[in-house]
Formats: sequence, C-alpha cells, structure tokens
Amino acid sequence: MPPLYGSEGRMVTPGSATWWPAAAYRGYPVAKCPASRLPIASSRTHADWDTAIHRGEPVNPTPQHLVAAALAALGTASAIPIPLAQLDFAGVLNVFDIDDGDTPTAVLTIAAVGGVLTIAVLALALVGVFLALAGVPSARTVLIAAAVAGFATATPFWIPAGVVLGASAHLLGKHNPTISFQRPESAEAHP
Repeated sequence: MPPLYGSEGRMVTPGSATWWPAAAYRGYPVAKCPASRLPIASSRTHADWDTAIHRGEPVNPTPQHLVAAALAALGTASAIPIPLAQLDFAGVLNVFDIDDGDTPTAVLTIAAVGGVLTIAVLALALVGVFLALAGVPSARTVLIAAAVAGFATATPFWIPAGVVLGASAHLLGKHNPTISFQRPESAEAHP
C-alpha cells in the first residue's frame, strides 16, 4: 500500500494525530479514524453526503427534514384518490362507481394513461418522503419533480397535493449562512 502524506508533507500513518478521513479511500480502516465519529452537520452537500456514507456515519435528519417528510407524506396520501378516479373513469378499476357514459375510447385511453402516470408520480413522491426522512439533500429535487410531474398528469386535481409537496421541498431548501440579502453598508460609498 502506498504511503499517504498530509497537508504539511508528513507521512500519515494509522492512529497518528494527523490521521484524516480521506485515508479511508486508500484502504485504511475507517473505524480508526477519529473524524468518522464526528456529528454530521445539518446542511450537507452532495459530496459531504457521499463521504459520510463511505465513512459509515449514522444519518441524523434535522427536525426540519422530519417536518418536510411529514408534509410530503400528507401531500402524497391526499393524492391517492386521483389515480384511482382516473382509472375508474377509464373502466380499469371500479372504486368509486364512476360511469364513463358515452365517452369516446380515446378519452378513456388518455384517462387510463394519466392514471398510470399519476401512480408513478405518487411513487416518486414517496421516494422523496423517504429521502427527506434520511436527510439526503436530493430529497428537495425529487419532491419538486413529483410536484411538477403531478401537474402534468392530473392538472386540476393535483393543485392541493402539489402545493403541499412544494411546501415540503421549500422546507428542505438550501440554507447558506454566508449569503446575505441585505445590502452591505459600504455599498453606498461605492455605487
């Protein structure tokens, strides 16, 4: 195994004071690394998440993640009747006793395809719920995709569920404390 060198050019050995987490990628055991026992920060990036998984760190979702997951689960559960009604109208299922009357076959086919696609959107929303529960940063992207895709499959009926999914995605929004929306005091001196 090739030797590892720290930032100061000194050789890093397992158990030394300069033992660093990147050593795990070179074949050293992660359990001996003191950094693997550090608490996980609440605002992780995708690279931090991947590093934490490789180090075997426990996942600690923040209360904000739990509330967002609960909101997303509520939005997903409230949208379950939508594909059932679409498939019932198409004649695939008989859940609500919806009669299609003399509706043309093309419209019934569109309703059936929309029902199947809406079920896929609900599955995507459930994936977003589980990702939010795990504290994964990509949960926000998945929930936004589910909210937007739902508008494409069941436009008027999806509005309440889409708003709740969007609110949960907003709760998972990126928080960067270094960005300030206030105008700095010195900006007035330099127009």
